[in-house]
Amino acid sequence: MSDKLDSLSRILRPMDRVAVAYSGGVDSALLLRVTLETLGRGNVLAVMAVAPIWPEAEQNRAKRLAEEMGANVRTVRAPDISQPAFAEHVPDRCYFCKRDILTHVIRLAQDSGFRWVADGTNLDDLKEDRPGLRALRELGVRSPLAEAGLTKSDVRALARELDLQVWDEPARACLATRIPFGTPVTEERLRLAEAAERAIARLGFRQFRCRIHDHLLRLELPPEDFSHALEERERIVSEMHRLGFHHVTLDLDGMKRR
Repeated sequence: MSDKLDSLSRILRPMDRVAVAYSGGVDSALLLRVTLETLGRGNVLAVMAVAPIWPEAEQNRAKRLAEEMGANVRTVRAPDISQPAFAEHVPDRCYFCKRDILTHVIRLAQDSGFRWVADGTNLDDLKEDRPGLRALRELGVRSPLAEAGLTKSDVRALARELDLQVWDEPARACLATRIPFGTPVTEERLRLAEAAERAIARLGFRQFRCRIHDHLLRLELPPEDFSHALEERERIVSEMHRLGFHHVTLDLDGMKRR
């Protein structure tokens, strides 16, 4: 781990002034922490995208974490969920979303005198089919974690060593992923997904997705949590009915990452 941490620092050092596209997840949090330690507070800017596709509580927590690390934090209002890619909810929506966000981050970085924009993509991410990676390449955004050869498990191990409180947090995809392709992403649907997941979290679940299909709620959980779901069945059904769902189902395929 020390060799990989040294490699990450060597990559960051010549970049001199860096704006980190920061979300508060373990990847971007580790990148922000090491960038601050390598370049110093005055040479680092944490830029957060603020939009209804992320739960408000997560955005607030992410901002607090960055400030606790001593980072200068700025926000951009992106993505615009009224743009056609969101209104039509096309399969490569993530590409348009990432490009919109990063365009705003780059503009703010340049206006603030920061030459480089870096994001928290790790080596494992490059092995997956992620439409957003195309936006990174097109816009010239650097991914120092991937460049240093850091896998997801490496990132979590280093975050734990550095005592980052998010080191073991589950991956959090944006709320738009809870809505099927072809169904418009609206703020009303996003808030409904957020409320459903907040209710499930209160019942003690950590990894899950609440997929919305009109009046049907499809709950995705790791198979090892199925027994817990059956124990909490009445409370889950009651909470989802309270939110307006007519049917509540448990997906026997288990949880998908996105």
